[in-house]
Amino acid sequence: MESIDAATKNIQECTTAFTAAQPKYQALEDAMNLEQKELPYASKAKYTEFTTSKDATATTAADAETKANAIISARRAYVESNGKAVGVVGAEDCTSMVKNPTFTASDGKGSLDGWDRSQTGGEEGALNGEIWTNADGKKVGYYYDYNNNGANNQRVYQEVTDLTPGKYIVTVKARAKQGFWMYLRINDKNATDINEIGNTGGVFDRGWNDYTAEFTVGVDGKVKIEVGNYKPDGVNNKGGWFGFGDVRLVRLSEAVTLDEAADNVIEAKEAADVTLKRTFVENKWNTLVLPFAVSAEDVKAKFGNDAKVVEYSNAEDVNIIFTTSTNGIKANVPVLIMPAAVNAENTYTFNSVSIVVADPKADGTNYSFVGSYKPYNLVNDDYMLYADKWWKTETGDTYKIKAFRAYIKANTPAAAKQLNLVIDGQTTGLKLNTVNGNIEGETYNIAGQRVANSYKGLIIKNGKKIIKK
Repeated sequence: MESIDAATKNIQECTTAFTAAQPKYQALEDAMNLEQKELPYASKAKYTEFTTSKDATATTAADAETKANAIISARRAYVESNGKAVGVVGAEDCTSMVKNPTFTASDGKGSLDGWDRSQTGGEEGALNGEIWTNADGKKVGYYYDYNNNGANNQRVYQEVTDLTPGKYIVTVKARAKQGFWMYLRINDKNATDINEIGNTGGVFDRGWNDYTAEFTVGVDGKVKIEVGNYKPDGVNNKGGWFGFGDVRLVRLSEAVTLDEAADNVIEAKEAADVTLKRTFVENKWNTLVLPFAVSAEDVKAKFGNDAKVVEYSNAEDVNIIFTTSTNGIKANVPVLIMPAAVNAENTYTFNSVSIVVADPKADGTNYSFVGSYKPYNLVNDDYMLYADKWWKTETGDTYKIKAFRAYIKANTPAAAKQLNLVIDGQTTGLKLNTVNGNIEGETYNIAGQRVANSYKGLIIKNGKKIIKK
């Protein structure tokens, strides 16, 4: 009888242990089945940590619980890294430019300061009773909460000012009653749909998820950030609640304009969206220097698939030697480029580039290839490339090249002589001419010889054939 009682007790204990352990093993299985798409601004390392954490085998119920929590935490850390743009080189946290992004006053209590609302009535406040759970397991902070049992058409917004022009993202944690039409809006336009799942589930528990919108700030330095319920036309109002908080603002890249006519000041930037205003001649060699690198793929995208780029190697006597570059254009290294296509507006955009401050120069023994980011007055014994010809300045000549161009400079007066352009071992036939003043709009006869402005007959000027009487 005692053996039966002992066996019964043992079975009961095992049943109790199994009942207690089963939810922990189920939680691990559920965690291992979590799906998370890759996010555009997130840390790749955090994504690897999340996917690796799902390769888990538990040895005990306690171990199952620990590993389930680790998977959930790794996922939250990955999603949080997206809102901070951890995966974007040069991204800058600008959350301090938002007034009261956490709905928390200086005394640590909830506050709605800094945020305007469209709807009066109902119940609103800065609450913390059902706060989200962060990757570190903490539940801290406040959030905006609004409930209107009649018709919830609330919109909460703020205009952020004094921002540096550029590309940004804003991220909020948000949740809402099922059946709402919630959006994160930028400048009065729907930007990101908020998934209304109620107050359970979500990456951060209790219905909370991160929602991100990308936008561009112009020269006015302003953006309107808005969260609310936006009922479609012809649909009845709905009563209910929504909440949002943990507002994060990050600049992905800064807008920079570089103009061939301006005295450009180059400043180092890890991430910039550059607008280059620069004229090029199609299917002719043009000098070019840029304070950022351009990949071979981008060269083709901007200047056509058949565009050619050559780099200065050195000079051998009268031969100025260039070799083909297969790696695009390096920062601060002058090149010759022959575009296969040019932009009709003479405007080129390069996104998310790293601007480097350095002397834009390729040194050689007797001659150097020198770039300029400002319009530059050529001096005696400088050589420039124009209309597929070398032009040499002499005493008394005056000519200014525009910015983002380069010229050959004789390192010693004795080096100055007639030059040939050699590319990949082949002499191109580009010979020396003398500037003798401003050559923009020079006149040529049909044999390609420069002639005086008084010349009559068929002439070529600015690439066009004209009959001058």
